[in-house]
Amino acid sequence: MNDLESHVKPNPAHAEGVDVSGHQPLVDWQAIARTGKAFSFIKATESTTLLDHMFVEHWKNADAAGLLRGARHFFRPQEDAVAQAQFFLAHLPSKGELPPVLDVEVSDGASPAQLAGGIRVWVSYVKANFARPLIYTSPAFWGLIALLPDISASADLWVASWGTATPGKVSGWPSWAFWQYSNRCTVPGIPGAANNHADRFNGGIEGLKVYSSKHVGSAVR
Repeated sequence: MNDLESHVKPNPAHAEGVDVSGHQPLVDWQAIARTGKAFSFIKATESTTLLDHMFVEHWKNADAAGLLRGARHFFRPQEDAVAQAQFFLAHLPSKGELPPVLDVEVSDGASPAQLAGGIRVWVSYVKANFARPLIYTSPAFWGLIALLPDISASADLWVASWGTATPGKVSGWPSWAFWQYSNRCTVPGIPGAANNHADRFNGGIEGLKVYSSKHVGSAVR
């Protein structure tokens, strides 16, 4: 995924959000909420052993600021998919308000068939034991897999498509639920000029609340 400047214009019809990890240890969640951001995706785990060192704190503070939250797992295709799903679910302090996320952006030398098989297993396990998930990926990377034409029946799409006026098409989904439209933006409340991610929901704030209730079943604010 390339470092590209975003050229996305503000659109009040879309709820805006951010995503963070331990790479953003200092986050003023109240300041983010004051900008009108409605949601955040927060990295929780990676592989079968790594718990992001800021996850618990970010999760708690985002909730206190009133943002809807979704937890993210960074997928390692060479590791057992069920063990990864179990590790991820075991470290969630609460269900959150948005779907759990499988972050698919590296192959680690796995074949397309191995990668696709692991994704299917992780998604099936999390859907059966927690909630219907999101898959985070880019059009270019997902195009290397091209083995999951029915994936939209099991997971929604969070597409990473930077520097474009509209998100790129991702095979297997008719549309996107969330769009990471920039990895080079300035977010009040997160230190670092033009070095953060920005996200958009495919609908407004009320639509986001309906989506939360439908896909996670959590009480929304």
